[in-house]
Amino acid sequence: GQSTMGGVGVGAQLVAAFSEAQTSAVASGFPDTINTYALVSSIWTSAFALGAFVGPTAAGTLYEVVGFEWSLLFTVGWNVAVFVVTLNGVAGCGGHQVQQ
Repeated sequence: GQSTMGGVGVGAQLVAAFSEAQTSAVASGFPDTINTYALVSSIWTSAFALGAFVGPTAAGTLYEVVGFEWSLLFTVGWNVAVFVVTLNGVAGCGGHQVQQ
């Protein structure tokens, strides 16, 4: 139930962000060619793979150093910080969108 909904949500977020990255690359002056799409795709995949490696490695180290409770507090605090920064970014854009 909840795991399925979480997976669908994360999948939708990843697809939307990848699509926006490709659109932003073209809007920023990169040519609308297969080479640009390959570049964005390779950067996206590399960043995703790096996160898949660094995340569990850092989490395991954090758990070993400070224990479960402090590790959980760090994770919650980090998510709150990302939420606040994202909220400020959304509120700060004033509703302006990139012209295409």
